[in-house]
Amino acid sequence: MDGRTVEQGVATRRVVIAGDQSFAREALRLVLERAGYDVVGEASDGVGAMQLLREQRPDLLVLAPHLRILKGLEVIRGSRRAFPSVKALVLSEVANASTCRAHIKTALTELSRVKLAGRPRAGGEDHRVGH
Repeated sequence: MDGRTVEQGVATRRVVIAGDQSFAREALRLVLERAGYDVVGEASDGVGAMQLLREQRPDLLVLAPHLRILKGLEVIRGSRRAFPSVKALVLSEVANASTCRAHIKTALTELSRVKLAGRPRAGGEDHRVGH
């Protein structure tokens, strides 16, 4: 088996949470566990998140964008290279819509660079994020 537990015939998704605020990690853990997810680790910084990814091999990484030591986008870049099957979800407290749009634009730009690294741009090939 691939490390997932099976309850009532359904594979439980394994999740790592990374954020610098312990109360936010604990609240998120409770929400995820109540929804049937298996939270296999929590990290307070980017280095800890990468270590948990190596040790636990989760299906999903939920992280804050402003982690200590390694920032959220650096963790995503590293995880995409080392663990391409791990999905990442960035949670952030954003004060206004324009700041939110700027964060999303930056994240999409960074992620498209990771996805396109080393791939030639052949005619007709789709280079959008997620394709």
